Amino acid sequence: LATLHLMPMVAHEDPLGVIMLGSSKARLLIERESQLLEAAANQIATHISNLTEYLRTQEALQEQLEQASLIEDLVRKIATARDYNPQILVNDIFEATFQTTPADSVSLAVRTDAGDVWLVEQVRDQDGFQRYYFQQDVSVGIIGKVFASGLPCILADNSEDPDYILVESGPYRSSLVVPMMIESTVIGVLNVESLSLNAFTDTQMRFLQNLAGHATISLENGQLLEELHYQVKTLQNLRQLAVTLTSAENPTAVHEVILKTAASLAEAQYAILYRYNPKIEQLELLNERHG
Repeated sequence: LATLHLMPMVAHEDPLGVIMLGSSKARLLIERESQLLEAAANQIATHISNLTEYLRTQEALQEQLEQASLIEDLVRKIATARDYNPQILVNDIFEATFQTTPADSVSLAVRTDAGDVWLVEQVRDQDGFQRYYFQQDVSVGIIGKVFASGLPCILADNSEDPDYILVESGPYRSSLVVPMMIESTVIGVLNVESLSLNAFTDTQMRFLQNLAGHATISLENGQLLEELHYQVKTLQNLRQLAVTLTSAENPTAVHEVILKTAASLAEAQYAILYRYNPKIEQLELLNERHG
């Protein structure tokens, strides 16, 4: 090229880009040509700016419609179901959160009467979704901070907040945390995390506050707390069973450990262990536990 002309594109005093005009012949633009090209470049920039704003508005409206639909569906389930199963509620909360945010992990924390916190976490990975249950002190981490303050928060960079504690499920880099309130009391916390920095917006925070508010209606009867308590207790018992079995010295000790775990999980006074004998096609008594 013998000649190259650059014309800035400016709309509403904001630079949007540059138009490049090249020619194989050497020539200079006269003032009138420069003025016309400048006006054309700015006119193009204005159209681009208006189109971008229109698309952004349409995307925001579509996002709000999807969020409203999810909230409406949750409210309908709560209102029409005679006995809204706690596990279904947890599934609905997680599904809505993963649909409307770039979450890689969503956890629901519920405070117990003993003062600690039961948590259920769902993690997105290459195999789909994994779910974990555990417990922690109510004052620990960013979840504890929201329990104490009752205020939602967005962490653009988890490493910059002294209250943030790394979790085992992943090196998450940003978080969105909202309280679940009954009047002025925080009974739970919805914690959303992402592997990316600055992943969450104020719009997503407002949606999750709305979602948490409606979900809290189903938490008041304590059914979810009982469900989480049972899930954690089950996993703890099964882990303890696995550890104990590795150190059992004889079959009788193994039988006793199995019966003790089964009785604890079922909150039963009696437990009996049978083994099926295929040769005689009958059950054989191995051990039993009373009280």
